Formats: sequence, C-alpha cells, structure tokens
Amino acid sequence: MLAKRKDPPYLLYLDKGFLEITLNHICNLEYMPDSIKRLAVVSFDPETEKELNRLHPEIPTVSLDFTPVRSAVPEDLENHRYVVYQLILMLRSHIAAVLSSRGISFWSMQQDSIWTENFVSMNVEQHYPDSLLIFDTVGNDQ
Repeated sequence: MLAKRKDPPYLLYLDKGFLEITLNHICNLEYMPDSIKRLAVVSFDPETEKELNRLHPEIPTVSLDFTPVRSAVPEDLENHRYVVYQLILMLRSHIAAVLSSRGISFWSMQQDSIWTENFVSMNVEQHYPDSLLIFDTVGNDQ
C-alpha cells in the first residue's frame, strides 16, 4: 500500500491515548490542500484503529497490537510508563528501518506538532531530491 503511493506518506503512530489529539490534527490538516490524502496510520491497538476507520475511512491504517507487550511490563514497576514508551520508540524505529530497507519513502510525523504552513506546499522533497534522511528541528525560526 505505501510503496504504490505517488508521494511519500505522512506516517502517524497511534494508540488510544493519542486518538483525540490525532483527530484534532486531522481536522487542522483538512485546511491544507493535499495533506490528508498523504496520511497513513500505524495503530498500536485494534480498537483505536477501528474508531479511526469509522471516523476517517479514507485514511489507510494498519494495526500492530502492542497490548501483549504493554501487558508484559509489570504495572508496579517504578518506571512502567517510561519502559512502555521506550518499547514503542523501538517499534517505531524498527518500522522505519523495515520501510527504508524496502525503498519506501515516508515522513514520520507527530500529531502533536502544529503546522504553521502547508507541508505539501513547501516542496521539501524537491529541495532535497538526493537525501535519504531529512531531519527537522524544533521551532519556526529557520
């Protein structure tokens, strides 16, 4: 699905804790032409994927159920939330490595980022056509 896209997708990662902020992000992107059609979502729980599909069936999603991994981390562990967060970051890194190794270009995006300009109209891919990785920075003073 991602390899067949004309333009690299904007990949969002989602679980139940981020559904509301993701819906808000999608609402904001609706005002930026061609942004929504580039979204793709990896959900870490099937229920959240179903809810997103119900509300936005036009956005392709896939679910990688992280529930068994999350459940394996003891609740009484002092840094339980941090351990789960680090495991999710490792999974995201693995997803990025797999997509890259298959020659699939993508943008890994954060739904809590505020876009001050339409990312599509910035033509970043055309400005850096030979770049394999492009990193952004925090702030808007560039």
